[in-house]
Amino acid sequence: MSARRKVMQLHGRINPAGKLDRWAWMCCVLAVLVAGGCAGTKVGRELQNPVDRKGVLSSKRGAEAFSQGLYEQAIDAYTFALNRARMVDRPDASASAAYNLAACYAANQNFDMARSLLVEARADFERINATGGAGETWLLEAKMLQAEKEYA
Repeated sequence: MSARRKVMQLHGRINPAGKLDRWAWMCCVLAVLVAGGCAGTKVGRELQNPVDRKGVLSSKRGAEAFSQGLYEQAIDAYTFALNRARMVDRPDASASAAYNLAACYAANQNFDMARSLLVEARADFERINATGGAGETWLLEAKMLQAEKEYA
């Protein structure tokens, strides 16, 4: 018997029959499973931030209500969608919901609430590097200033 084999036998890695013990096999199997699992996972935006179905449905209800002029119902739906987006940390969804909620408040002439939501929407649009969305918030704020001038 070789010296190396005797040392490994003394340390418990090889049993006297010359086979690997149960722990060594389990470690090998575990290493293969971990390596296979790591190679098989796709790390993309979809897996990092899964789509929140309740938030999406609420946004659709809000858009439908807004298009029919039912601003209070739209406010309720977009508020729910915004809270869901915040809860699951989806800056794209929260930016969109905050912008749409601001549009609802602006349509109801509640310009102060709309402005605070536009600030939040801009921050979220910048967080996801969507400069076009941030531009839309400035456009809505300019329209609100014009409307305030007319109502003053």
